[in-house]
Amino acid sequence: MLEQPAPFTLPTPPPGMQWHRTDGWKAEMLPPGARPLALGENYKPGDECFIYKTGDWIEQSEGAHGTAQSHHTFIRTTRPLLFQHEGHEWQWHRAGDKLPEVRGENPNIEVLTDATSDIGFHIHRCVGISYIETLRNIGWQVLGWRYADAVPAPKQPLGPEDVTPFSLIRRKPEQDNGQQWHWRCVSYVHGVGIQCGDRGYKWEELQKDYEINRPKHRDADGNPTLWEPCEK
Repeated sequence: MLEQPAPFTLPTPPPGMQWHRTDGWKAEMLPPGARPLALGENYKPGDECFIYKTGDWIEQSEGAHGTAQSHHTFIRTTRPLLFQHEGHEWQWHRAGDKLPEVRGENPNIEVLTDATSDIGFHIHRCVGISYIETLRNIGWQVLGWRYADAVPAPKQPLGPEDVTPFSLIRRKPEQDNGQQWHWRCVSYVHGVGIQCGDRGYKWEELQKDYEINRPKHRDADGNPTLWEPCEK
């Protein structure tokens, strides 16, 4: 007995979206790069509508406008599908489609997957768009991708050029044991730190435990109005 081919299944839509039609689609109706319109999505010139009488696909004309609804005929498009998830904009990616073209040789990207109902949505941070293929090969269902936000460079300790004459230092409020009013005036600055009277402080110690007040951040009576971390 010949094995029957598995019934066609629509690709998974983005989180919070659904396709305008979920019934009647066949594999040949969605060639690589094509997708159904989402429910309520605006159709645009170049999108294609299925004509039942002839079995043809007809392009939407230049003046076409409206939104795809569940009672409409099948409408497909090759336009990218953008969606929002966890405060970011993502581009939907259909399993089996060619990898999208991206800027740069190995950009930092995030890939959104839905592997199993137990795990749910998962975000992978990776280098290079080819990682989408790797995730698919090990069983993750890729739903979309986005350029990753730049990772801020780690803060560095202050240096001699960052401390103006007559600056004050104090321990960070969470470390001062109730001694927020214990300020020390910087006597002078050298290569490895600052000197306040008979006590020296290295730049790394200042970054870890202290805040700085510069003269420009004081009121008319000389009281500090702003304390800043000892880092840059």
